[in-house]
Amino acid sequence: MDKALSVYAVYATEINCPEGETPVEWMLLTTEVVADIQTASLILHWYTYRWL
Repeated sequence: MDKALSVYAVYATEINCPEGETPVEWMLLTTEVVADIQTASLILHWYTYRWL
């Protein structure tokens, strides 16, 4: 039996990219409810722990 899974997407683009470089862009998928910019920012912050 297939079950649906609701996910939210947080799309991020690098700001203040060095001149002549292509800004980094990525999309994170999460099951956390993302209802506003503060929550989206928190999701991005959590993602940074991946490299610790």
